[in-house]
Amino acid sequence: MRKLIYIPIVHTEDDMGSMAEFVKKEYRRKYSRKQWNQHKKTVNELWNEIRKKVLGLNLNWEKVRIYQDGLPVCGKEQDIVKTLAEKGLLNHKLIIELQEKGAVIEGTENPELLLAEYNSIMMIVQAKNLAERDRLIKKYNKVSSELLFKRDHFIADRIDNTLKKGETGILFLGLMHQANKLIEENIKVEYLEV
Repeated sequence: MRKLIYIPIVHTEDDMGSMAEFVKKEYRRKYSRKQWNQHKKTVNELWNEIRKKVLGLNLNWEKVRIYQDGLPVCGKEQDIVKTLAEKGLLNHKLIIELQEKGAVIEGTENPELLLAEYNSIMMIVQAKNLAERDRLIKKYNKVSSELLFKRDHFIADRIDNTLKKGETGILFLGLMHQANKLIEENIKVEYLEV
């Protein structure tokens, strides 16, 4: 039997990289500075709780594979996770902790699909005015569902092709994803309760 522990995640400000300032400004514009600060605090508390729960799992870590939202299949997965952990990203720091216990880091996403999404979002971030930004957001909204669907299919296939009999996968995946609905029936999906 194969098992997958599915952990829906919320991205921290640090996870957003070059888009963080844009997201912060938009959030503050829509809500307030106080609500942004509360949001950041809540997300960090959530990650502390996820970390505690994951480290408390009674698993044979040598038989665990880690799958991460946004981590491309590229041959440099270890370097990417290490670099992001060193920058303080809570999710990636946890992945390094799990690797130190014996877990294996797996590339999870199609790099071409990630790049397509990144480029679409960066066009919005770099819009010269509100009218252009609104136009680009509408354009992105038309294609984002299909792009997310393709990403989820790739993730589900990737898990099916790499998770071996007797192993447990841990999937950290953003709330908008629905890869859990595409996982093969011969993989038992469990959800981490936080």
